[in-house]
Amino acid sequence: MTQEEIKKYADRKRAEANEYRVGDLVILSTKDLKYQIIERRMVKLIEQFVGPYRIKKVVSINTVLGTCVARTE
Repeated sequence: MTQEEIKKYADRKRAEANEYRVGDLVILSTKDLKYQIIERRMVKLIEQFVGPYRIKKVVSINTVLGTCVARTE
């Protein structure tokens, strides 16, 4: 395989990065957080997403700082 073919197959599942702005609301996936919160609850009962969080500062394309938004239920 040539490098162009390898790149073509590797790029099929890649997507453009989201552009976040200050004030946007986001939710976080707990896929990588499970090991940190596993002691509190059973693994199968952990929520898939947590949040919402309001973006407070955009540090870089992949890094943002956020604050938790209070839920009103």
